[in-house]
Amino acid sequence: MIPTPANLKALDGIAKVVQRFPIDGQPGLVIQITGRPGAPILSWVFRYRIPGPDGKPVQVNHTLGRWPERSWPQVKAEMIDLRAKAKAGVRLAPPRLTRESAFEAVKAAAAKVDRSSRIVDLLQVVRETEAEKVGIRAELAFLDRTPPPVPEDTTPTVKEIAERWYIGHVKAKNQPTTQAWQRWALDKHVLPGIGDLKITEATRSKVFAFLDGLASTPVTANRTKALLSKLWTWSEARNDVMASLPNPTRGWERHAEQPRERRLSEAEIVTLGKAYRKSPSALNTAVMFILLTGCREGAVFAMNEETKVEDSLIRFAPGMPGLKGCRRIYVPPVAAAILAKIETPVLKRSIWRSWSLLRTSAELGDVSIHDLRRTWASVAVDMGHDGEVVDVLQGHSVGKIRATYQVRADEGLAKVAVEVANHLAGLLGIAVPKPKRTKTAKAPVA
Repeated sequence: MIPTPANLKALDGIAKVVQRFPIDGQPGLVIQITGRPGAPILSWVFRYRIPGPDGKPVQVNHTLGRWPERSWPQVKAEMIDLRAKAKAGVRLAPPRLTRESAFEAVKAAAAKVDRSSRIVDLLQVVRETEAEKVGIRAELAFLDRTPPPVPEDTTPTVKEIAERWYIGHVKAKNQPTTQAWQRWALDKHVLPGIGDLKITEATRSKVFAFLDGLASTPVTANRTKALLSKLWTWSEARNDVMASLPNPTRGWERHAEQPRERRLSEAEIVTLGKAYRKSPSALNTAVMFILLTGCREGAVFAMNEETKVEDSLIRFAPGMPGLKGCRRIYVPPVAAAILAKIETPVLKRSIWRSWSLLRTSAELGDVSIHDLRRTWASVAVDMGHDGEVVDVLQGHSVGKIRATYQVRADEGLAKVAVEVANHLAGLLGIAVPKPKRTKTAKAPVA
């Protein structure tokens, strides 16, 4: 219906009460008639739905007032705001008060009172705690017990001690080859294994565990143990902290090492000579020089363009790497004859590569270049020469006092070197140069 004053007055004569008439153009808005017949009450009611507790829509009736106290224009203007609130899910009218809802309301009020009392108790606890804090701060300020700063830990690490030892001892007193091995052992094993430990943390258990980890390479493990022992002995006299600590390597049992006893037989020497004659390169010639003289391979590496043979000897300056104290080599004529074919400088990796090919051609197996030096000494002993003479010819240490008093003549040593070299050259198939004839003066005729 259209809510004009005439239409609304016409509703007074309706006998049946509690009726609702929808208003045209206003969804949800009705004019509701209540009361008794002959004395009806006309009210504006806005009916809408909202989601209930179980998710189902719930019908809500919101009374806007009675007519004629609230005119149609007033209600119409209010409907704009009401529809927006209803669309947003706002409940415009309070729910009807039932026995259950009244109980819930009382229960909620009691819970609110209980929460309020607990909040009051908590606030009291907070006040008391704050008061205690203030008292504690006052006591601390009075006592002024500020802890002293913790001193910085200046204990050196194993890496720092190792670097000092390497610079102060190894670089200053050891030969270049020894320096190279010590540097390699430090960088390869010691520093990665225990370098970060404080020197006070390098206990026997940790050092033993580190050395036991090198058991797969017994020689390296034994040499690394010796390195650490020397490092500690040298450093403890120069560091007060280490002076009071025991040497952490003491008591560690060395691994058993198998000494190498490989030498070439005469048949193998003959086979090697055949392989050399097929490939007489400069590097292979350097290998033959080592076999004919019994010298260290370091002597070949130390040769240069100025190397000369004087009085059947090659002399080296003191301190040259790879010689291990051996400063001269006895060079028989057969070895001197092939010396000119050696191209200097000879590089270690080059001669090892060349030797690997040569021994493969001769089918010698795992024979090393150093085994040729061992072969020379073995052949010399087999020929009946004194072992001490062989030691002198090869530059082995026989004791400082003995070397000082028992000085052997060069002529006797050179004779042994020539005999051994000529015997080996015969097996190798290398021609031995004929000795030069010396002219003798004729006696005057009487």
